[in-house]
Amino acid sequence: MEEAESFYYAYAKVMGFGVRQNYKRLSTITPGKITSLRLVCSAQGQRDVERMTNKKRVRRQKKETRFNCPCLFKVRYLNNIDAYVVVGFITHHTHPLAQAHKRCLLTPHRSVQDSHVALTTSMQRVYVKPCHTYEYIVNRSGGFQQVGFTIKDLYNKLDSKCREILLESDAEVALAYMRGIVFIDSVFELGDLIISRTFRFGSCCVYVSSSYNDEEPHNKYMTSYYQDKDNPRIECSCKLFECEGITCCHIFNVMKHERINKIFSSLVLKRWRKSAKVDMQTSFSIEFARYGDLNCFGSKLCYLASKTKEGTDILNKEFMRLEPILSDLLKQEKENENENTATPEKCTNIIKDPIKVKTKGTEKSPNIKKISTMQLVQGLWTHKDDMPTKKSSTE
Repeated sequence: MEEAESFYYAYAKVMGFGVRQNYKRLSTITPGKITSLRLVCSAQGQRDVERMTNKKRVRRQKKETRFNCPCLFKVRYLNNIDAYVVVGFITHHTHPLAQAHKRCLLTPHRSVQDSHVALTTSMQRVYVKPCHTYEYIVNRSGGFQQVGFTIKDLYNKLDSKCREILLESDAEVALAYMRGIVFIDSVFELGDLIISRTFRFGSCCVYVSSSYNDEEPHNKYMTSYYQDKDNPRIECSCKLFECEGITCCHIFNVMKHERINKIFSSLVLKRWRKSAKVDMQTSFSIEFARYGDLNCFGSKLCYLASKTKEGTDILNKEFMRLEPILSDLLKQEKENENENTATPEKCTNIIKDPIKVKTKGTEKSPNIKKISTMQLVQGLWTHKDDMPTKKSSTE
């Protein structure tokens, strides 16, 4: 059946018409087996009369695409010979067929392959846009007619892939993950754990956590609580925090038993804190920027030197002269780093959060009252003798 279907689709693409499936029947005895299939032209049938004569239509009516075309291809399975047989094949059309340069634009014959999606996704990771990747695919295929899809089909395929990945929200995914762990390992559920034994060694308390309905010794975990005022910490024998950086349920059970309302800083990895970027070293980013700058300037020199033979010889001699000098500088830098490893200095060139920009407009002065002109004059002339006197009318 698949061979017959692929044959008719190839025939329709060569002739210049679209194909759609009219009906497909499955076997009632053998599940999934197709007994009959009917493929028709995309222009088969007619539009409903109600849509054609609707006087309350607001939008403009779409172009007519159904012309009652009788073209069809029908395949049926025969039990007596145990094979598929073509029982109907009509090639007559009631509409003009697509031209050769427009056949690649027919919707049934356009499909984006997984290899093209993988290529576009990998190019997006290095900041190459899908439109540029599509141009590369077109040039590699030998033209737009040989690609098999349009750029809009590529964008739609990428969008559908993203929707498949983001079917649920983050909270639902996290809850589903937790439920799956509880289903696999019931000890993960906090309500099922109890403190069976307690030992104390000075400032360290050891708790034995086990399941309420499980008395087997291999399902018991020992959790140590070091009651230090400056740096209290909790360690568990399951080693989940040391391996994956996730606080296990046994530690939370001990915190619940000790009535601890605050999670200790030792139970949170540094990369999850707000201060994770404070001690970030930027040596790699600086080195990468230097390499990009030198690479840009060096490519220009290589281009100019390659134009003449004399320039090529000069540049080769300079490269041979500078190579041992730069190698010695790098070796000396590594030796200095090894000497300063014992007393590392804090890097001053670090990446921090951006400075908050003030809003536009005139900045208002806080708690300053407006002073009238009369009050200003009275403040300037503090003494009566200094106040100006009015001139008499006789003067």
